[in-house]
Amino acid sequence: MTDKMRAYRNSPRGKEVTKKARLKYLASAKGKAVRAAYCNTEVFRERMRLKAAKLRATPEGKEKLRLAKARYKLTEKYKATQAEYIRSPRHRALHAIAKAKYTAANRDRINRDRLPTARAYGSSAKGKAVRAKYMASPEGKIKYTKAYLKRTYGMTLEQYTAQVLKQKGVCAICGRVNRAGRRLVVDHDHETGKVRELLCDPCNLVLGYMEDNVARLQAAISYVHKHGRHLARATELEYNI
Repeated sequence: MTDKMRAYRNSPRGKEVTKKARLKYLASAKGKAVRAAYCNTEVFRERMRLKAAKLRATPEGKEKLRLAKARYKLTEKYKATQAEYIRSPRHRALHAIAKAKYTAANRDRINRDRLPTARAYGSSAKGKAVRAKYMASPEGKIKYTKAYLKRTYGMTLEQYTAQVLKQKGVCAICGRVNRAGRRLVVDHDHETGKVRELLCDPCNLVLGYMEDNVARLQAAISYVHKHGRHLARATELEYNI
């Protein structure tokens, strides 16, 4: 480059002409392809990293970066890139991890904030209809049973099923299946919370009303013997009717 050309390029007119030519080239298909290829190189990325680090070193540079980032977020290119990234497997995995960490750290506050809304929705006609429909499905019944057993007795559905098989599907007291095809209920000690065995509804209610009081139960047996009902009930138990 001759001194005359260098002087022209450094002049105001030369700078203006050079700028227009550069913008025109970058707007062309060839310029866009060349720029895209260069932006994907490690040389360009390193150059941008150094430039950003230099800007972050000063308050003016930080403000300049903030404004540039804000302007970029308003462009269609950013919106398209963001939409594509959100649909990517990497983003979904990172989002799931971050959500799990946040939920674990703020579970009490989240439940407290959700409770009024959940109660209002559950009491509404739509909420009741959705719940009834879900509870009628096989999936809903299984999910509800699992949650109920875990919350009330601290046992899993697998443990309950194993106990049913162990008792051969009948009550631990009377040896009969539960009425109307209902599942056997879990009997537990109301003081310690310890699970005992599975009972039918009538036997479980008797123990509950008698408060597990052996003296009262023996007195009830004596009362039945006294009034001659034991033979009829014994026949029912023997023939399972």
